[in-house]
Amino acid sequence: MTENARPPIDGGTVLITGASAGIGREFALQLAPRARMLILLARRAGRLDELRTSLLARHPQLRVVTLPVDLADEKDVDRVLTEAGEQAGTVDVLVNNAGVGQQALADQADWARVRNVLCTNVLAVAHLTTAVVPAMVKRGRGGVLNMGSGAGLTVMPAAAAYSASKYFMDGFSEALRADLTGTGVVVSQVCPGPVDSEFDQVAGSGGGMTGGPPQFLRVSAAQCAREA
Repeated sequence: MTENARPPIDGGTVLITGASAGIGREFALQLAPRARMLILLARRAGRLDELRTSLLARHPQLRVVTLPVDLADEKDVDRVLTEAGEQAGTVDVLVNNAGVGQQALADQADWARVRNVLCTNVLAVAHLTTAVVPAMVKRGRGGVLNMGSGAGLTVMPAAAAYSASKYFMDGFSEALRADLTGTGVVVSQVCPGPVDSEFDQVAGSGGGMTGGPPQFLRVSAAQCAREA
């Protein structure tokens, strides 16, 4: 693999997790003119259906498969991998975009929410990647894009589980890239700072992560997806 090798997005099948909103939705919108097929995963079936309708109205040649899934549930991830294989075949590019956060001091954290963060941000990423990468290597072409975070490169107060999950993403991405050197599979990681999306509200942090930079330093989900 040469240094300027690029993932097979054009005419390929792209699987995107967390596709119903935010950066994941923007990935779908921006890749739709290029890909042959999009496999969109998220918890909210209604939003996925709305996105599918919108994409097909703009790009009637595109194939769109929507699969609701709870990425924190290993059995549900197994189910959706089976369905994706049956409905779409092999995956050319995997976008591990889905992620959840939690805003709480370590001694006040709720275990159920901490577990959800770790299962979604760590186990599901490893699960999906382990499932689809071997076929990419066998074909000699493919791509994995992991959405990390600046939180995985520094210390973030009141977000121990989330920050740790992004440290995993950083280490996992670096090692995966080393392992796949020369196979034709491109591995990339993106580590954005604050992005305008639903993430803060879902994480329970209301107006933003504690100690975060002001609004003028944030980027839109569209810009983040485009640059990624």
